[in-house]
Amino acid sequence: MAKVLVAILTNGKPEKLERCLKSVNSNSSPHERIVVINTTDIDFSSLATQISFDNGFPVTKTKSNGTPGCGKNSVLRYFLSSDADYVLQIDGDDYISETCIARLHEEIENNEFDVACLSKGYALASSKRKILVKDIHNLPKVARQGLTWEKEDLDYWHQYLEFIASHTFNGDPFNRYMLLNRTAAKYKFDETLDIAEDLLHFLQVKRDLVLHEICASEDDFLYMYDFSEDGQVMDSMKGKTMIDNFKAMMVEWNNG
Repeated sequence: MAKVLVAILTNGKPEKLERCLKSVNSNSSPHERIVVINTTDIDFSSLATQISFDNGFPVTKTKSNGTPGCGKNSVLRYFLSSDADYVLQIDGDDYISETCIARLHEEIENNEFDVACLSKGYALASSKRKILVKDIHNLPKVARQGLTWEKEDLDYWHQYLEFIASHTFNGDPFNRYMLLNRTAAKYKFDETLDIAEDLLHFLQVKRDLVLHEICASEDDFLYMYDFSEDGQVMDSMKGKTMIDNFKAMMVEWNNG
């Protein structure tokens, strides 16, 4: 049987981290696990370490308080240093269903792929309301820390999301990596981005590697993205860098 490493990436929200760890522990299929702490917040790092140890999880830490891409690359480095065949990465404020890891083993057994992606995924919105991940982008826009995007960049962002959807699984948008193998793990995430580093990474691996779709259902969500916001959060601190990177990638796609 293939060996799956479950890596939980966290930098806040200790009560949600514990929920995440318990969801991983509830899966009976064999798997290795690790918690990766991506923050310089000493108090949270100490608390997250204790929570992880209490739930039987070993811990490693990133070198700095990096962007999401920095944390994800730390996961990939740990994975490549392990003897696991695939890695499932879970954000510490999210959680998985009781059947998730067993389902992933079934997908590995019955299909050959480098990357398995979740489609038709679900998110936990405000007031514990469950919505489709793709519907997040229809919610009102909320600026974090008073920051907003320029309208032309926001319009371009929506065009980009449509582009991603049209190049994935029969129009269903890419939502979440469920599994990466060791070949896929050699592709690094962009550490200059505050958001959407996974979408840019998706375009890179889709161009070169074998992708496989794993469909969630209302009866088995597999991976629950805890959105818990009243609207779609839009950051602009590095939004321009992200937009420029996306434009370059799309030009490469259209020319390739």
